[in-house]
Amino acid sequence: MDFHVVTNGTDESQPLLYQWEIQDVQTGEVLGRYVGKARAGSRRPRCHYARNVRRLLAGLPYRKNKPEAFRVVHHALADAVRRGDRITLTLLRNISPGEDINEAERVTISALNCTLNGQEKDIYMGWFWKSKKTEPNQATASDAAEKDLVLAEKALARFYLAKSPHPIQLRQAEQRYFAAVAKHFPKADANHLLTCLYTDYDGYHQGGHTKDWGDGTATLFINEQDAETWAKDEPEYREQLYKQYPWIFNKQEPSAS
Repeated sequence: MDFHVVTNGTDESQPLLYQWEIQDVQTGEVLGRYVGKARAGSRRPRCHYARNVRRLLAGLPYRKNKPEAFRVVHHALADAVRRGDRITLTLLRNISPGEDINEAERVTISALNCTLNGQEKDIYMGWFWKSKKTEPNQATASDAAEKDLVLAEKALARFYLAKSPHPIQLRQAEQRYFAAVAKHFPKADANHLLTCLYTDYDGYHQGGHTKDWGDGTATLFINEQDAETWAKDEPEYREQLYKQYPWIFNKQEPSAS
């Protein structure tokens, strides 16, 4: 999901309010607006919404145990991606020490006339979005599809996020991802999904985030070049890094599998 970011001079590491705004790319008309809160700073709005929209566009579940829990704003953003509308993320302001972030969010939602705040249903461009309802003919992800995509995405994470000098393995991982998308979601734009995925990964990498894949494994977004230092100086990450970069510690040949 491509979007513009307006930071307003906020401290992105501190609690803040943010706004998603969708504008008609031809007329500039505001089609929808959403305000949210982020207690841990900007990482969640910068990264998580794009991930959820990517999953929605590909017909993947929101979460395995909550497959249809996409919110109104996710559907609206996905629709904007399909139409090519302009999407802007604005970091509105930081929350002051002692300020009630929930009350600040509520007041701002009312003041900005937000039309996309809501879970069960809301009005957007004259349509009722219902997050509990699956549209007819909408693709759904089977366990096999989810497993294939997770395996492909894990390989991509290792060779893209690590910024490793392994272009052949990265290309192989990309081809594996394209094959998984083509197999399970033949109508999806695999190139666009890959671009969104890499945008998500860049956000995780900048935030020092660990990605839990939901299958008992995780990827620690540490550069390959820094892995040996981290394994030496940060014992709690050692086991994870040994699994993630076996070619460094066990002198194995890198593999995209």
